Amino acid sequence: MGPGAAKRLSSIKWIVVESMAWVWLLTLPTTDGIADLMVRLFQAHDWTH
Repeated sequence: MGPGAAKRLSSIKWIVVESMAWVWLLTLPTTDGIADLMVRLFQAHDWTH
């Protein structure tokens, strides 16, 4: 959003903000799921110390 938001909220491109929010909300659970699968894989093959 940046410094332009302090002057006018109407100057913000809300579609860009919405896109960024969706990407953020989808990325976090996806990376969490991948990390969980990797931990399970390592534990199943006893690759942990």
